[in-house]
Amino acid sequence: HSTPYSSDPNYQANLQKVCEEHGVKLAFDAVAGPEGGQLLNSLANGGKMYVYGGLSGRPLDGVAWSQLIFKGKSLEGFWMTQEMQSQLATPSGAARLQRNMKTVGEMLETHLRTIVSRTFSLEDTAEALVYMRKNMSWGKVQLKIQDD
Repeated sequence: HSTPYSSDPNYQANLQKVCEEHGVKLAFDAVAGPEGGQLLNSLANGGKMYVYGGLSGRPLDGVAWSQLIFKGKSLEGFWMTQEMQSQLATPSGAARLQRNMKTVGEMLETHLRTIVSRTFSLEDTAEALVYMRKNMSWGKVQLKIQDD
């Protein structure tokens, strides 16, 4: 399957389809804005979304109250700095944090992939920024620091 991108005119329908096909119950949102509401609304019953950023610069919008009440979905803010301080406050918390970081590292190598839409040299940073602004919803823009 392909990942839905918010620039696609059929974004909501594609997102809903992917979430239904895979029974998606957990989401992490760094963007907020209307896409955040669409993401929460697309989760399976009982789903949970953590909001950890506001890259859109807009309020989280479009969360249907009926999704929270009748579908049992929930929404929670997540601040990484506060979470890490809390985890590191006790030896058991520090050990749990270390295990979780190892698990995430393993998932990054096996299941979670970042799509890079284009790579630019460091000298072409201005061009990279222009490209990024025009293509924000499709893949990451990568800056290459030095030639290999």
